[in-house]
Amino acid sequence: MQKVYSNICTLIYRCMVTICIVFVVAMMVSSGLQVFSRYVLNSTFSWTDECSRYCFIWFNLLGAGCLVRTRGHAVVDLFSSKLPDNIKKLYNLIINFLIFYMGIILAKYGWTLCNATMRQTSTALKLPMGLVYGAIPVLGISILIYQIEAIWGIVAGSHQGKEEA
Repeated sequence: MQKVYSNICTLIYRCMVTICIVFVVAMMVSSGLQVFSRYVLNSTFSWTDECSRYCFIWFNLLGAGCLVRTRGHAVVDLFSSKLPDNIKKLYNLIINFLIFYMGIILAKYGWTLCNATMRQTSTALKLPMGLVYGAIPVLGISILIYQIEAIWGIVAGSHQGKEEA
């Protein structure tokens, strides 16, 4: 069962990376179009700056979710490598449960923020701001998904909280 869940997490991870790539490309095209219109056409499009900004927000928060899976975030590891294995397992469980709790907070309050701002629209694109803020609960849910995998792996003894995708 753990292998099936890990495969599902890998599929979700790959989809998130692909979506991140799409957002980066859209951000680059939008920014390039902005530069072209400003210097060649002597007139700017009103929507390109906003589009780039929102793509940047989504790219960063989805990318942060991907880094949770690969354990790519910055870590201060002063003493955990020196701990005995049984204490290190407990230490890693505590850390992973704290990250899981952070995912709950992001998902819950991010969802509340999305609902509160769905009627507010962005200036140029006229998008509901709840869609822009939707990256926050998506990050929270991805943290929950990947932390279940990490905690399961620690409890099952398959790894010490470091998972490579």
